[in-house]
Amino acid sequence: MADKLSGSLQENLLTLLCFNDASFMLVRNSVEPELFTSQVYRDILERVYDYIDRFKRPPKEHVADLLEDVLKQGNPQAQLYEQILRAADETKDSINAEYVLGQLEGFIRQQRMKVG
Repeated sequence: MADKLSGSLQENLLTLLCFNDASFMLVRNSVEPELFTSQVYRDILERVYDYIDRFKRPPKEHVADLLEDVLKQGNPQAQLYEQILRAADETKDSINAEYVLGQLEGFIRQQRMKVG
């Protein structure tokens, strides 16, 4: 799966992964970190995956705790992490999980056809 997820799909999947009790495990088991376009997203994803693997639930309000070492740096990269987390937090209650998961299924199907 060489192609990457679209920007909005990445943001929506991260939101579901971090906050959605019904969908987080489906996202966890379906999306490899390499499908995310930036190292920042991949780093967040890997830390969230570690949390999910350990506690079997989404991190929700603990997601910032997972990134505390990066957020404390106060540099431009830390600001990017903070912006991504803030966006996920702001959309967590209004996200249409069914639609986002449908987009994910379409992406995976498309990738399988390319590989096959």
